[in-house]
Amino acid sequence: MAISSPMSHIEITIDELGARGDGIGRLPDGARIFVEGVLPGERIQARMLDKERAMLVSVVTPSADRVAPTCPHFNVCGGCALQHVGSSAYADFKKKAVLHALERAGVTPAAVEGPIVSAPGTRRRATFAAVKTGKKVVLGFNERGSMKLVEIQSCVVLHPRIVKLLPGLRDLMAKVMKVDKQKADITVTESNGALDILITSPLTKETWMPFPMLEAFKDFAEAQDIARLSWRPAVRTDAELILERKPFYVMLGGVPVVPPAGSFLQATEDGEAALVRAVMDAVAGMKGKAADLYAGCGTFTFPLLRAGFDVYAVEGYKAALESLLTAGRAFPRLKTSVRDLAKEPLSAKELAGFDVIVVDPPREGAAPQMKVLAGSGVPLVVSVSCSAASFARDAAYLTGNGYRLKTLTIVDQFLWAHHVEMVGVFAL
Repeated sequence: MAISSPMSHIEITIDELGARGDGIGRLPDGARIFVEGVLPGERIQARMLDKERAMLVSVVTPSADRVAPTCPHFNVCGGCALQHVGSSAYADFKKKAVLHALERAGVTPAAVEGPIVSAPGTRRRATFAAVKTGKKVVLGFNERGSMKLVEIQSCVVLHPRIVKLLPGLRDLMAKVMKVDKQKADITVTESNGALDILITSPLTKETWMPFPMLEAFKDFAEAQDIARLSWRPAVRTDAELILERKPFYVMLGGVPVVPPAGSFLQATEDGEAALVRAVMDAVAGMKGKAADLYAGCGTFTFPLLRAGFDVYAVEGYKAALESLLTAGRAFPRLKTSVRDLAKEPLSAKELAGFDVIVVDPPREGAAPQMKVLAGSGVPLVVSVSCSAASFARDAAYLTGNGYRLKTLTIVDQFLWAHHVEMVGVFAL
């Protein structure tokens, strides 16, 4: 059997970590092989899965940066990829992930800060998957590289309040999921000691049990002290409020905001604070007009308003913008617009007169808007991103039109995952 054939065993040295945190080594013929759970410099034995991937069997020579994972689910759960990496090497991985992406795009930051890493037990939002199997429900996260569910009993990343909820949530879903193999996603958000739950699952004649379900929801909410509970039949559909026992809100720039059920929220409070601090440091001492593009519920809108800016907040998700507008009634300098910036970016004419633009798009970035923004002449652009690849691509549009990347702040809210966030300050 050839050494690169599936199911054969190999022994290789790991050269580097890839963008997703998997190790990269080479076969004698030079072919690259990807292996999870390893570190640069390690000599390992692995079993080939296909022509490019192998499964770790043993570490022959461990790296000095290797540490024992803290979670019992680490080897199977797909949530974390880097718990085996020591803190210094881990921070270096996150930093290099961003700098390498920028280097490939031909962009060089003048100054770099971070990564600023969120601590364990601070992740305040998670979406669990659930499936009915006989009389029980399996509740957890997908297995690494698979759609198979891993039953989760604990999680060192999540806020303790969410972890404590898991047994009760599992019991609830066993009561409200009627049909065998029925599936659901449950998004749980913690804020100010309160919990918000959004259940996403199709409702049919077979799965709908109005009175038993409502009773189960009520009993669960009382027992677990749930603030708000909602249900929707599918992603990107409106959620129906099932019950609200007490106000659920988040503080954005010192302003209480009631977000729509399941709406986007920064993963950790300290990570959000780091992002806001980087944005506000960039505009320190400035006044005038600011646009907050992809504004969401107002993560950056409200700090900008409180700093004295006239703010134009643009967001494609109407419910999020309505929450922002409701919370911002006390700010006469606030204007808003519901607009899909990927399909209808602000024109150069519309951008004229702004002193600063803050852009915080979804993972795919803001290419249509950045292409226009690059030639707009706006003196300061602050780009916030959760993808090094799309951030670097968008940065190249700006630097290709005379902008300089003055500062880059790297923020890690996704502890032990390969994801990373960043704030880039671009000036003409």
